[in-house]
Amino acid sequence: MVSSGVTVTVPGKIMLAGEYGVLWGAPSLSCALDRTLTVQAEVREAGSIELHSPLWPDPLLTTLTRYGEAAAHEQAAFPLWLQATCAALACYPQLGLCLRVSADFPISAGLGSSSALCLATMLAAASLAGKQRENSLRVEGRPSRSSFAFADAQEFFLAAGRQALAVQRSAQGFASGYDIATQLRGGLVVFRHDEHTWPKELRVLPEEARGALSSLVGIYTAELGGAPTTTVGGAMSRSLIGAGKVAKVCALSEEVVAALLSVFAGAESTLDEISWKRFFLANAELRLIFAEGPAFPQRLMADLATLPGFDRRWTAKPSGAGGNDGFIVFAPVSADREAAHRLLLRHGWQRLTYAIAPSWAGARVCSSDTGSVVQEVR
Repeated sequence: MVSSGVTVTVPGKIMLAGEYGVLWGAPSLSCALDRTLTVQAEVREAGSIELHSPLWPDPLLTTLTRYGEAAAHEQAAFPLWLQATCAALACYPQLGLCLRVSADFPISAGLGSSSALCLATMLAAASLAGKQRENSLRVEGRPSRSSFAFADAQEFFLAAGRQALAVQRSAQGFASGYDIATQLRGGLVVFRHDEHTWPKELRVLPEEARGALSSLVGIYTAELGGAPTTTVGGAMSRSLIGAGKVAKVCALSEEVVAALLSVFAGAESTLDEISWKRFFLANAELRLIFAEGPAFPQRLMADLATLPGFDRRWTAKPSGAGGNDGFIVFAPVSADREAAHRLLLRHGWQRLTYAIAPSWAGARVCSSDTGSVVQEVR
C-alpha cells in the first residue's frame, strides 16, 4: 500500500562552543547551516522497511519483525538509520516506511548528518501516522486536528526530537541532543539540558547576533571528514571523567559561551576587548584539557600558535567530538583571519562557504504532493 507522502528537511549544524561540557549540564553555542538533509517518506505495509541512500548500491529491505529477532549486539551493529527507522515503527506500529535520503552537503563532513537523519526519520514517521489518523477520522465523519494530534507545532517537533535523541543515546552511549535542538530551531542557538529535562534551555539568538558571528568567525571542515563520535567522543568523555576534569570543563564552557554572547551582542557597536579577552583565556584553558584527547589536531594548533596575535588578538578551536569535525577561527580583524586561513589550507582544511541559517529555517515537514509546508517551528 502506498499513500501520499511527506518530505522532511533538516539543516546541517556546527558546534561553536561547549563541547563535552554540554553533556553534563553546561551550555553550548551552535548554529544551523543553510544546507539541508532531505528525507522523502511514503507509507508501506505495516512493519516493512525500505531505505534508499546514495551511499548504498541497493536499497535496504527488511521488516521490523526481522530486526526485532536479531540479538542486541547485532542490532547495535546495524546502520544508525535502520535503528532510527525501527525505533520510529515501534512508536507507530501501524506504519511501514519507504524512505529516500539526499543532502546538499557532504555527509562525512561532521556537519550533523547523523542527527539530521535520525530527526528526519522520526518527523516523517510521526507525520505519516498523523495523516493516517486524520484520514481515518475524516472517513468516520469525526473532527480531525491539524498538527498531527499534538497541541501545537513546537510540541510535535520536540516529541520527535526526544525520540531521535533516544536513538542517538542508544547507539553512542551518550549524547546531549544539542545538535537535534539546533536543527529543530535553526539560527544561532544556546542549548542546555539536564538528566530530567530536554531541552532545559533552547534559546535562539537575535538575527543581529547571527550577522555578527558571520563577520567575526571562519568555519572550516576537514577534507577527510569528521571524527567518529562513538569512538572518539566516547574515549574523550571517559578520559575527562577519569581525570576528574568534568567540573572544570563545565565551568570553562560556561565562561566561553558567556564571553562569546557578549562579543556577538556588542560586535556591531564597539570592539568589546574585555569579552574577547575572557573568551581567549577560557578557550586556551579548555584547549589544554582537550589536547589530551585521541584526535586533537596537535600539529595544526602548534603551527597556528606561531602566527602573530594568537590568543591575544584572535584564537582558534576545534569543534565536535574529537577535534576533527570542524575548526573555527575567531578573529575580529580580517588580516588575522586570512593568515589563519592560509595556514589551515596547507593543513588540508577547507573554509565552509555555507551561510548560517536564519532563525526561521529549522526542520520542516512538507507535503510531497504539493510541496506546501505542513509543519514547522515558528
